[in-house]
Amino acid sequence: ERFGEGVLNRPIALDFAPDGSLHVLDAERNQCIVFYEGQKSKFFMKRTYGDLRGPSDVLVDRRGVCYISDPEQRAILIFDSAGTLVQAERPSPFGSFDQSDPRGLALDPSGRVIYVDRAASYIRRLDFNPIPSTNK
Repeated sequence: ERFGEGVLNRPIALDFAPDGSLHVLDAERNQCIVFYEGQKSKFFMKRTYGDLRGPSDVLVDRRGVCYISDPEQRAILIFDSAGTLVQAERPSPFGSFDQSDPRGLALDPSGRVIYVDRAASYIRRLDFNPIPSTNK
């Protein structure tokens, strides 16, 4: 089965949210496109979000909060479960490097976000105060 024809231009990463929706990062559209599973296990576009410049990875945590690494903005963008940008976390440079280059995202066993900082050739933990989910 396939889906996304006419909607996706250059999909590069995806992750499922706790509600079962699928978040697909599209590098050409510079947006995250959310699909939901409808009848007969068919996926349909639900909404889009993000004003991205050069996204590289997407991660959705157990609260439905979405993290998108955007190396062109030197940031990890944090969206609430409704798709509203709530924070642009710009990690400080490490060591002798003059900027951070956030890329791949993952959750550690305790649910904290870790990411690849390609500029410094390190794996780093995102340090921020978690935001509440907008799901009721």
